[in-house]
Amino acid sequence: MKLSLVTLSLLVGIGVSAQTYQINTDESVVNWKGEKIVGSSQMGTLQFSEGTFKVKNGVLVSGDFIIDMTTIADKNGSKKLDGHLKSDDFFGVKTYPTASLVIKSSEEREDGSLVVTADLTIKAATEEITFTANVSEDEGTFTGSAELTFDRSKFDVRYGSNSFFDDLADKAISDDIKLNIKVMASK
Repeated sequence: MKLSLVTLSLLVGIGVSAQTYQINTDESVVNWKGEKIVGSSQMGTLQFSEGTFKVKNGVLVSGDFIIDMTTIADKNGSKKLDGHLKSDDFFGVKTYPTASLVIKSSEEREDGSLVVTADLTIKAATEEITFTANVSEDEGTFTGSAELTFDRSKFDVRYGSNSFFDDLADKAISDDIKLNIKVMASK
C-alpha cells in the first residue's frame, strides 16, 4: 500500500515529532549527465556515503546527504574519463572527496510532488537550489526520486567551460549537469 506524505500525516496525526529515516546507500544512487555544447554527452553514477532526512506530520522538513565523489564513474566504464572527472580539471576528489546536499525545506504541490529547497556543496562552494521530488512510503520504506540541474561553473568546475574560456568553440562542455537521484530509506 503506497501512501502520499499528506495521507501519511493524516494517519499519523497532528503534533507527532519528526521521524528520522536513514538512506540505504546500497539501494540509493545519483545518476549524472553532462553534455557538450555541440555533439555528445556522457552519463554515469555517484554513490551516497550516508544520508538522513526528517518527516514531520507528513512533511519533509530536513535532510543531509553526503555523496562520495571518489565513486564518480562513467556508465561505459571508461577509466580514463573516470580519472579525468576525479582530477583537479573537474571535481578534484583528492582535495574534495565528498559533496553534500542539505534539504532546508519542502512544500507539497497539488499533484503530491514536493518543491524542495536545499544547499548543494561541491568543492567547498555552496549554492542554494530548488528542485522537484517525489516521495512515497510503502510498509515502512520510503522511496524518493528527484531530478535537478546545477551550473558547475558556480562550483569552480572549469574544464571545457565557456564561463572560463573563450576559445573552445564546438569543444565546449555545457555548464549544466543533470542529476537524477533515487533514494531508498527506512526508520
